[in-house]
Amino acid sequence: MVEQFAELLATVIRLSKEGKHAESQKEIRQAAEEVVGLDLAAVCAMSDNALIVRLIKGVPIQEAREKCFMLVALLNEAATDFSRQVDDENTTRCRVKALNLSLAIRNFIDEAAIPLFAPRVEDLLMQLSEDALPPQTLVGLMQYFELMGELGRAEDYLFELIKGSENRHAAIELGYTFFHRQSAKADEELLRGNLPRAEVEAGLKELEKMFATTSKSL
Repeated sequence: MVEQFAELLATVIRLSKEGKHAESQKEIRQAAEEVVGLDLAAVCAMSDNALIVRLIKGVPIQEAREKCFMLVALLNEAATDFSRQVDDENTTRCRVKALNLSLAIRNFIDEAAIPLFAPRVEDLLMQLSEDALPPQTLVGLMQYFELMGELGRAEDYLFELIKGSENRHAAIELGYTFFHRQSAKADEELLRGNLPRAEVEAGLKELEKMFATTSKSL
């Protein structure tokens, strides 16, 4: 199954590079329907949780993992093909969906288990501007980098979330829980994650000021 998919992906990439976009998108659509039973438009419109349930329900764990990564790869190549057509809206929509799905499955899959054909989180991030990231993606990135021990990066995405969130109060509460988790860690672990204890304490103080301001406006 994986070998056949890798061959299909190579075909998609070749067609896209040759400018045969209609053929490339046709291959992607057919592959997506085989993997998840939906076309790409329906995949992008579905919530991340519902999509993952659809991918893994009633399927052996190894097959479920493979299908998740296949869909991430298809979304990424669809985004690349749309980019070559200067279709910014569909490029961003497919790339963000690929990133969201990738972040979700990283929570229960070891990094070493990621197949070679699947893009890494960093690969997807490099191709997206920060202002294109919706709140749910910022939350996922914060959680992902915290899980990976990159605490300073997790903090960065937390404050991006707070800055742009319509529900600022909820975002600040999420920040409180983040900093309280970090405050329980040893100094050495915080330093390894590029988030010294002084920054944790400063972050808590900053959130307290924000919380006081938002509480007055409620």
